[in-house]
Amino acid sequence: MSRTVLIAESHKFLLEVLTAMLSLLGFSVVCNTSKRGDVEALTIKTRPELLLFDFNLPGAGEAGDPDLKRLKAQIPEMKILGLGYQDLTDEVVERMLNTGFDGFCSKYAKRSGFLKAINALFPDFKPKP
Repeated sequence: MSRTVLIAESHKFLLEVLTAMLSLLGFSVVCNTSKRGDVEALTIKTRPELLLFDFNLPGAGEAGDPDLKRLKAQIPEMKILGLGYQDLTDEVVERMLNTGFDGFCSKYAKRSGFLKAINALFPDFKPKP
C-alpha cells in the first residue's frame, strides 16, 4: 500500500531528488513546495500521511514553528519528519518533539539513514527494493 507524502524543501534540487526517491520507494508524492507560505494550505488540502519539512524553509523560523502544532491538531494521524543540517542534540530533539515533529533526518544522512527515519514513523511500510 502506498503512503502519501507532501515535501516542503527549500533547495529545489533536493526537492526533486526527494520526490524521485520517495516515488521509487513506493510513496505517492501528493505535492511538493519550496515556499513556506504554501505548506499549511497544501497540507490541509492533500492531508498527507507524511509531511517532510525542511527546518530551514524560508519563513519557518526555528524548530518551534507554531504552524506545525496547528497542522498536527487538524490532522493528528499525519507524521512530520524534519530535515536539516543541524546536529541532533538533546536540545534539538526536545524542541522538535514539543512542536509537532515526530522525527528528524539529517540532510547529511545516507539513504539507509533516511529509510531508518521513515521506518521509525511507519514500521509497517515496506519500501520497494
